[in-house]
Amino acid sequence: MHRWRTVVLTLGVSAILALLGGLLFIYAGIYNVAALDQHGRIMNWLLHSVALNSIERRAQAVAIPPLNDPGRLKRGLSLYRQDCVQCHGGPGEAPASFAMGFMPGAPPLIQVAKEWPANEIYWAVRNGIKMTAMPPWHYRMTDDEVWDVVAFVETLPTLSLADYKTQAAAASASASDGKETAPGPAMTGDIDRGKVALGQYACAACHTIPGIVAPPGHVGPTLAGMSQRSVIAGLLANTPEDMVAWIRHPQTISPGTAMPDMGVSAQDAGDMAAYLTSLK
Repeated sequence: MHRWRTVVLTLGVSAILALLGGLLFIYAGIYNVAALDQHGRIMNWLLHSVALNSIERRAQAVAIPPLNDPGRLKRGLSLYRQDCVQCHGGPGEAPASFAMGFMPGAPPLIQVAKEWPANEIYWAVRNGIKMTAMPPWHYRMTDDEVWDVVAFVETLPTLSLADYKTQAAAASASASDGKETAPGPAMTGDIDRGKVALGQYACAACHTIPGIVAPPGHVGPTLAGMSQRSVIAGLLANTPEDMVAWIRHPQTISPGTAMPDMGVSAQDAGDMAAYLTSLK
């Protein structure tokens, strides 16, 4: 009995010391968060290994559609040029200057295509990767568009520099704003999806929103208790329809407002409004 008491006491003291050490590490500012200071080997291995294993596990359920359709490859190239090349670069093409300082850096997608199967590339593009600069594109591309990008990325290891430059020039010449669609009516809101959408449109950067974990945002008013308010922004009745209109087009409704138009789709705005009106 005395031996077990000693073991329990030792474990308890060790746990307390570990907790105190952790609190000291957090509050004393010991860890250098400057991106100029590279990750240590252990931290780099930890982040890399956790990400790879997490993606591999979750991508197993992803079914891969046919990817060799010429139309899909052409659309994928256009999307790659529009949304990917700034961070990942391309054959003979450097990423934008801001992306060169990412910590960790964005890998060349020719390497990703050699090492990752298509379902894992799809999962990473669609969902993004925490603790990196890779955002989720789920709210910015349709699933078909994500697969278009995957299809093009899969061709990078076999694409010559000359072919890439020729195709890139053709894509730039025919680029248009074809992704823009006419505004449509808001669809039935999904509260759970709306919570995710509020995070993905950076709403928590300016507002404190219950349920959204982010550094405190104080540029705009807190959105706590939104369902109890009678007006939105002092201008509109607090109805789902007006909430959707304000989320999508604040600059049109109130040209003097500091709230920018964030390019929110009708569906996403409906989901966001559903979540906000659920806040008691």
